[in-house]
Amino acid sequence: MSHRKNKNKGLFRSKKTPTEITEGQHFLECDNCETKPAQFHCKTCQGHLCDDCRKIHETKRLTQGHVVILLSDYVADPVGCHLEEEDQCACKIKQRLKAERKEIDAYWLPLLEQMRDEERKKQSCISRKVEKIKDKVEEHFDNIIDKFTELKNESLIKLEEDAENASDAIDKTIDEIEDKIELLGNRDREIEDYLDEEYEAMHEGMCMPNKEGRLIPKRVSYEVHKFCPGSLDASCLLQVFGDRPYVTWQ
Repeated sequence: MSHRKNKNKGLFRSKKTPTEITEGQHFLECDNCETKPAQFHCKTCQGHLCDDCRKIHETKRLTQGHVVILLSDYVADPVGCHLEEEDQCACKIKQRLKAERKEIDAYWLPLLEQMRDEERKKQSCISRKVEKIKDKVEEHFDNIIDKFTELKNESLIKLEEDAENASDAIDKTIDEIEDKIELLGNRDREIEDYLDEEYEAMHEGMCMPNKEGRLIPKRVSYEVHKFCPGSLDASCLLQVFGDRPYVTWQ
């Protein structure tokens, strides 16, 4: 009779909460046989079992993998975190996820955004310095005869090519930084979704430590070499032209 009733209603009849169990109730019957006192609690299907039904429950094909604990332990700690492996404890995982998210928001994202801004400032600085050098080159060449014009133009073209190549290298660094920012942003949202999961769904694979080697790209360093005009009294054309300006980066 009880088995037909259980089949119609599900594996167990309506469950009592730990509060309902402890509030003035000295006898709690087994949800399966409904005759003997319950001594155990199944965390998987949330049913109360007597000792005999517990043995059957743990050997049945459909329920042999269920987690069964003492009813007294369930009443004392319904979540049961202390009964799980420390590394697999949902509370511990949630704490680690929150810590990871806090680290991303408080440290990694601001750091990468600051680095991106610094790289952009490098580009602006290169541009300003190059423009100043170009002005100086133009001023110097106003005092040089036409035969030096070709040499001047070659130097400016080379300077601008160097600056463009350096800027391209910095652009690549900025792209890498923005990729990392996007990656961490996605990870932040992923963690937010994980934190909404049920405790039973938590697992170690959700956690991912932040490593500097994986997050920090190689950054470009540069130096804009000044234009040094030569003396117009010099006999050598190169001495008159001076050291060619150029940009280096690595």
